[in-house]
Amino acid sequence: MLETELTVEQTMELAIAKAQEARKRNKDEKRLELLNNADYVEYKASLLDEVEQVTKLTAIADTLNQMKPIITNDGSKYAIQCYPVAE
Repeated sequence: MLETELTVEQTMELAIAKAQEARKRNKDEKRLELLNNADYVEYKASLLDEVEQVTKLTAIADTLNQMKPIITNDGSKYAIQCYPVAE
């Protein structure tokens, strides 16, 4: 019976693949644990709502910034410019 020995490179690749699989499994288990945490789920839901709201507000600001300047009867021009402000 022929026994094949793995080269150092093959052994290293195998060890890395096993470590990656273990890390992936561990990460998946931790994520499943988070699903049972109602506070975390609520936090993620509120975070997604906030991102959606910011996206909508950014679209509104972009639309306003694209408007042509308003010219009054006396010839004055007024442009609308919206800038983001840090909280």
